[in-house]
Amino acid sequence: MALSPEAIQSRLRSGWKLYTLPQTLLEIIKIAGAEDSSTGDLTRIILRDPPLTVKLLKLANSAIYGRPQRVATVNQAVVLLGFRAVKSLALSTSVYDLFSAQAGFLEKQLKRFWRHCLETAVYAQLFAARTGYPVQEEAFIGGLLHDLGLIVLASVFPEQYRDLWNKPLPEGGIAAAEDQELGINHAEAAACLFADWGLPEILVDAVRYHHLAGKSDELHEMDKLTLLVALSDMMGRHQLEPSSAAEGGTVDEKYRLAQSLQLNAGDLRDVDSWVTANLSTIAAYLDIDIGSPIEVLCEANDRLFELFLEVEGLHLNRCDSVRRDVANEKGKIAAEVLRVVSATFSHYINNATTTIMGHAQLIEMALQKGQITDTDGRISAAMKTIQNSVINITAILDELKATPTYNVVSYHERCKILDVESQVRRRITQLLDNIHADRSPTTTS
Repeated sequence: MALSPEAIQSRLRSGWKLYTLPQTLLEIIKIAGAEDSSTGDLTRIILRDPPLTVKLLKLANSAIYGRPQRVATVNQAVVLLGFRAVKSLALSTSVYDLFSAQAGFLEKQLKRFWRHCLETAVYAQLFAARTGYPVQEEAFIGGLLHDLGLIVLASVFPEQYRDLWNKPLPEGGIAAAEDQELGINHAEAAACLFADWGLPEILVDAVRYHHLAGKSDELHEMDKLTLLVALSDMMGRHQLEPSSAAEGGTVDEKYRLAQSLQLNAGDLRDVDSWVTANLSTIAAYLDIDIGSPIEVLCEANDRLFELFLEVEGLHLNRCDSVRRDVANEKGKIAAEVLRVVSATFSHYINNATTTIMGHAQLIEMALQKGQITDTDGRISAAMKTIQNSVINITAILDELKATPTYNVVSYHERCKILDVESQVRRRITQLLDNIHADRSPTTTS
């Protein structure tokens, strides 16, 4: 049963004291927004916060900026990065520390949570650059903040939220479940908090409406920042909330958002490839713990298995309807076809997961030897393997949908699979050629 609006507001207000921005950040926001501020003013504030000073210098000297000479002072870093980027870094650092300390029962999923928030932030900034959005750092912050309401609700309503989290989600996902059980969802809760912080209204609205944007029939009336954050949230592969990859409505919403921003499938592919390759590096520069490569690999393997179970479920559901007419010869033929298709999925997905776990073992060996910096490129190669395995699965699914007939070949003694090898190899080559042909974007996070 939903709490009364008065009870919700009372508990939210009492919970706000858990989320107080540090004085250093408040001063940085003030200095960065004042027209008469100088780099010296901002430098003096930053130097009072040693951890922030270290992160700022680390970012300024990172490969992201490609500066030939080492940045040795905070003043140089401020000049190089600019006021807005420094403000973005300071807010990112403060938010990460503040919300990680209040995660409650979501603490066990914290690395995955930050992985999704950070990838959404990077997607948003890269899409902002491609669409001419003038303040890319604003898009980055919008992406980083968009799901922080999950932690807010988990800390303010711990008992109700734990129960809600463990139940099957209704249509509409976690936001719909929150509305039903609490009378408020995580996007609205976070927007209330950020408004109290005094963040710009455009940022507050981007957080508040990021789940609604894709469902709106009036996309042209929404702020561009809201559309950027909504699209980036859908692009992310590491969502905290459980969801099905087979939800066609979500796919439709994603491409509607992309079209409204004048982004095409090539843009999405290009940016997605860059984020996949560089997310761990950006997390390291910002000191945000998104998990080790081995943890990411294991999650990827789990997700591949979930995809197999979804396909198997579709197969069983269809077979149930076939069994009701088993005497019909056409039904028998259809059942045999479904068995072949299921075996095909099993064959290719098992091959992909075996490859992934083989490379995971290589990473474990490298980590045991203390090769944390990836000097031999093994981690990069393993991550590339994940991407190629997903490309394989995508190509197989596309080919099965696109081609009306196949030959059947023997796989094991009592098993047959569809012979899609040549078609799939051709489609994989096309996908890889498209990725390599597109220009790799750059970021200034």
